[in-house]
Amino acid sequence: MVAQHKNQANLAMYRNTEVNTANRLKLLIMLYEGTLRFGQRAEDALAAGNLAEKGVMISKMLAIVSELRSTLDHGKAPEVAGNLERLYEFIHEKLVQANIRNDVQLLRDAMRVLRILHSAWVEVSRKPQAELAVKQPDSQAEAVKKASTGAQADNYVHLSV
Repeated sequence: MVAQHKNQANLAMYRNTEVNTANRLKLLIMLYEGTLRFGQRAEDALAAGNLAEKGVMISKMLAIVSELRSTLDHGKAPEVAGNLERLYEFIHEKLVQANIRNDVQLLRDAMRVLRILHSAWVEVSRKPQAELAVKQPDSQAEAVKKASTGAQADNYVHLSV
């Protein structure tokens, strides 16, 4: 029992260190991964009839989605930010309704969109080293816009190989 508690403490310390040293893109990916993890736990809780746990997990998902939404910068890439805003609103509404109705399909609908967005950000993070920027994008919208057009952000300095 003591060893398990120590392992959990070490894992928490590792995650805290990882978050504190991660770049913005990595943090964004970690937020999506956390949301998907909470979504799976909510789905498992719903299947087990544990409505309290389901509610806690969906609340955590909603908090992360709200945070993602609050970081959108409509000034830098208004069209992309608007599209992400609508996707986050869709996810939010599905999660709220899934929680109210105890509807696993609504939860899965939200998770499907989250998985697509997560995959897109993972792809952006896998750009070859020669294409990676030294500075991180200021906003999600700017990152998506630049990644989708192949353009260089104004605040980027590309590495030459």
